[in-house]
Amino acid sequence: MENNSKYPKYSFEFARAMMINQWPMIKIQEDDFIEQAYYIWKQIGNYYSNAHIYTAKVTPDNKLDLPGNVDSIKQVTFPKYLYNINLNNIMIFSGGSLLTNRDILDKWDSYRVDSSITSKYGQNITFRQEDGYLTFDQGDFKNLYVSVLYDGLIVDEDCMPKIFFKEVLAIANNVAFNKAQSMIAMGDPSFAQLISLMMKESDRSMAAARVAEGYTANQWDQILDIRTSYDRKHYNRNFKKLL
Repeated sequence: MENNSKYPKYSFEFARAMMINQWPMIKIQEDDFIEQAYYIWKQIGNYYSNAHIYTAKVTPDNKLDLPGNVDSIKQVTFPKYLYNINLNNIMIFSGGSLLTNRDILDKWDSYRVDSSITSKYGQNITFRQEDGYLTFDQGDFKNLYVSVLYDGLIVDEDCMPKIFFKEVLAIANNVAFNKAQSMIAMGDPSFAQLISLMMKESDRSMAAARVAEGYTANQWDQILDIRTSYDRKHYNRNFKKLL
């Protein structure tokens, strides 16, 4: 069973609240903070993804709009069961604090129980991925429900990436430091005594944040997927027979 504590749970809004708490003299608009926070998050470089199941109705032009956090698509099929599709005709099951990757894959397998030749349920659907949507060229699926198994970023309700606490600190300290620098450049002397401390906190928290908090199941798959020959040599070892 996966350890759910490894999943990020904080938002950029929480990082903004942390900055206000630690550096109350810094004043910045919410939109400006989110823009800078996203840039700093990209600099940190830790992207936490998980498995998702997305079920929705194909549009009249034979296309399916995709969620904003899609990274790579694993499979597309007809769902055997439809859960809560009356909610905007869309349902997403996401791996994370409530459902683990194993839960998601088990649910996906339940979609594919009836995968006989005579049934459409569980059969793979050929698709072409465009920018933000899927196109189905080899079949007429208009107004039908399809399910997509995909790997995607773990995001909040605003479709912004969720982060760990040390990334919260890095974002809060870096946004505050950048703002203080800009204020000094504009001739405000009130930050002159604090700027060295803010720079140290910014560098320290940024270095700590770049160390990944944990590895997702998908990352472990990539780490452990090492292909080597069975008779590979080891340094400073020999393979002479004992007898």
